[in-house]
Amino acid sequence: MITQEQLKALFDYDPTDGWFVNRIDRGPRAMAGTVAGCVTAKGYIEIKINGKPYRAHNLAWLYVYGVWPALLDHIDRDPSNNKIDNLREATTTQNNHNSERAVGTSGLRGAYFDRRTSHWYSQIKVQDQIVWLGTFSSAKEAHEAFEVAAKLHQGEFYFSRMNSDLGVL
Repeated sequence: MITQEQLKALFDYDPTDGWFVNRIDRGPRAMAGTVAGCVTAKGYIEIKINGKPYRAHNLAWLYVYGVWPALLDHIDRDPSNNKIDNLREATTTQNNHNSERAVGTSGLRGAYFDRRTSHWYSQIKVQDQIVWLGTFSSAKEAHEAFEVAAKLHQGEFYFSRMNSDLGVL
């Protein structure tokens, strides 16, 4: 594992724009003064150091705080935005809360259709426990119940698709 000292010898990192710049020539594709890394298929910036790939958001955390993070969350959900104020430590559950996952055929988070009763229902997982939110006559109502519960239980990691669509994060 790379240390903060080794990282700072190889790169300059600007916490306000989130980019790493090579301090020294590290090869024909990594010349001094050039932006380091490439974008992965999932949108993360990856930087190879001595042949080993590292995600830039983990390197940013190490560069600034001197410790390797257990798990980081991109607050704005953009995996290529490695500005230090866009990164926060999180648990897997918290990281999952800050995602845009549509569940079921409704395309709305937390809205499920029960074929046996022909009703919509909603539930949410809180601390590894399923919490029943009720049955509803529409997917929209089930989704709204889920959003209220999610906002209450997920706190700063709560993600609203509606807020994202409006450009509010």
